[in-house]
Amino acid sequence: MLLLLIVLIVGTVELVRTWRIVLSPTLSPESAKQLKRLQTAATSLKQWIYFTFLAWGFLASYQLTREGTVLSMERNPAISTAMPVIRGLLVELELTFLVIIFVFLVHWHIVRRIARFRD
Repeated sequence: MLLLLIVLIVGTVELVRTWRIVLSPTLSPESAKQLKRLQTAATSLKQWIYFTFLAWGFLASYQLTREGTVLSMERNPAISTAMPVIRGLLVELELTFLVIIFVFLVHWHIVRRIARFRD
């Protein structure tokens, strides 16, 4: 929930920052600067959207792993034979999301540095 609140705040801040930008039909230096601000805001929001989905996937897989642990403690033979396989898949899914989030954050850092370099 906290992540969704943070993403909502970031989206609102980007909306307020870009709300008053008016582009003229001709490409003046001021219009080019405003266009760059809009492109930066769009890239930032796209990164936040991706991050939100990745974080949700990680949190969902973590919760499924916890629930799988509880289910594995049951005495039902059908559940107890399938649970080691399911738990293994859930742990792999969780680790995959951790690696993807790490690589995504590295990508985000590089995109921000490139944007700063262009300015």
